[in-house]
Amino acid sequence: MKTDAIHGPLQSTLDISTNPPEALQNGNTPQTDLHTHTTASDGSLTPKELIRLGKKIGLSSLAVTDHDTVSGLPEAMEEGKKLGLSVIPGVEISTFHNGCDIHLLGLFIRPDTPELSSALSYMAEKRKERNRAMIQKLHDAGFPICQEDFPQESGMVTRTHIGALLAERGRASTPMEAVREYMVPGGIGYVPKARFSPEECAKLIRKAGGAVIIAHINQIAKDPSKALSTARELLVENIADGLETLYCQYDDFWRKETRRLAEETGSLSSGGSDFHGQFKPGLSLGKGYGDLFVPQTFADSIEHFVKERRN
Repeated sequence: MKTDAIHGPLQSTLDISTNPPEALQNGNTPQTDLHTHTTASDGSLTPKELIRLGKKIGLSSLAVTDHDTVSGLPEAMEEGKKLGLSVIPGVEISTFHNGCDIHLLGLFIRPDTPELSSALSYMAEKRKERNRAMIQKLHDAGFPICQEDFPQESGMVTRTHIGALLAERGRASTPMEAVREYMVPGGIGYVPKARFSPEECAKLIRKAGGAVIIAHINQIAKDPSKALSTARELLVENIADGLETLYCQYDDFWRKETRRLAEETGSLSSGGSDFHGQFKPGLSLGKGYGDLFVPQTFADSIEHFVKERRN
């Protein structure tokens, strides 16, 4: 099957009206999901489809946190108003500190803040440069891919989209396998990403009125002690306001340690599925890999914190 745009046949195949997923089940406790992605970055559902899915499965609120962009928020928030689902404006920004990749979420942001808009525009240009370099490296290495596969008008291109095309053309089983094989440090198509420091990122998020949340601490470093100490540093130094204590990939160790870290530092707790649609097979909105449940109280506490700081 030929692909003539970045999303191609993988853009969105979920028919929410005729093929609804299993509804969430946890008594009458309201549930949120504070970490999701759409086609505005590297998800497979459009913002409107994501919100419809959130409403269908019974979420009380849903944060849209696309990578380095807020372009999907207007559509998502408009659909949320129509359906009666609270949509939390957010963003996920990559940072680098002490040899570690650290992703920071901005929740309850004002997306039209000039400083944030300018910074995200800068990141978008750097992303385009990186993508061209990665595609060229893969092409030069003999992979069936070229710049013409990703026309400029197709929107944001991410490693996931490049991986999806490689998977479609038989060079990997899934988009994420292609990313892990070819586009991480040491991979034949790897090109370093432009990143802010955590301090710079936190300043942007706070300027936009949002809370700064450390995402998936288990991914900061291979050594758990280094990952936890790095997160602690950001919290103690007031660079971050909170962390994900519930996440789709956390096991008992990570749930326990992140909860302890939040309690010891007096930090906010957040959580989410990191939903990407079909680009992460087996991972469901709200439920992660089956055992995730983020209570609405997490969202309420973060919103209260943000309102207090704005005042």
